[in-house]
Amino acid sequence: MQRPNDRLQRTCVGCMRRDSKEHMLRFVDRGETLTLDEEGRMLGRGAYLHYRNRCITNFVHNKARELRSLKRKISPDERRKLAELIHARLDSSAALE
Repeated sequence: MQRPNDRLQRTCVGCMRRDSKEHMLRFVDRGETLTLDEEGRMLGRGAYLHYRNRCITNFVHNKARELRSLKRKISPDERRKLAELIHARLDSSAALE
């Protein structure tokens, strides 16, 4: 049972640190593509990244082929495309640290 002070904790796939869900961006596996889940309500398996350039860069350069949280392999091209999408989205909202 969750207490009122407990925050939902997730692990960043960039730095592998646990943090509050509110401090992270979620992306979801939608069949063949990875999609940003801005509201955190999309169905499907998801993974989380901090709103930090360092975490996004670590995610792109990570040598692991499979993300356990998504239970699927992610190619380097998919990682780069997702990072570009994240940067474009965050640059427009000026939320990137």
